[in-house]
Amino acid sequence: LIELNRKTPERFWTEWSGGELGLPYRACLVDQAYRAYQKYCDRVGDRFPLQKAVFSRLLLRMSDTTGRPAKVKPMEVTFTDGSVRTARVFLVAEPMPGPHQTQGEWASEAYAEFEPELRKYLRLDSPRSPDESKPGTAVADDG
Repeated sequence: LIELNRKTPERFWTEWSGGELGLPYRACLVDQAYRAYQKYCDRVGDRFPLQKAVFSRLLLRMSDTTGRPAKVKPMEVTFTDGSVRTARVFLVAEPMPGPHQTQGEWASEAYAEFEPELRKYLRLDSPRSPDESKPGTAVADDG
C-alpha cells in the first residue's frame, strides 16, 4: 500500500536507483533523467508528469531520505553537436575526474555515456515491437 501511495517520481527514483528500470543509475544531466521519467510516466499510465523543477527536487529529497544522497550541480558540458553549454548534472556521487581531466570534461563524458543507455530505454534506436504498435496498425513482417 505504501508503494501505491507514492508519487510517480518517487516510484521512478526507487526503481531507477534499485536497478529495476534497465537504465544505469549513474551521473547524467537532469534533462536526461527527466526524459527517462517522462517515458516511465507513459509506461505506468501517469498522464500528468510533474514539471522538471519539481521532479528534480523530489529526486534529491528521495535520495537524501534513503541515505544515498545525490545533488545537482551546474557544469560545462560538451554536447554531441559540439556545442558547450552549462547544464545541470544529476550527481549520484561526487565527480571523479581522471588525471588531467576537468569537471566539465567528466560531465561531458557522463552525458555521452548515459545517452545511448537512455536512448535504449526510450526505445529510440530500435524498431517498435508488435506489442508496442497502436491498435489498428499493421506491423510489417519481413519474413
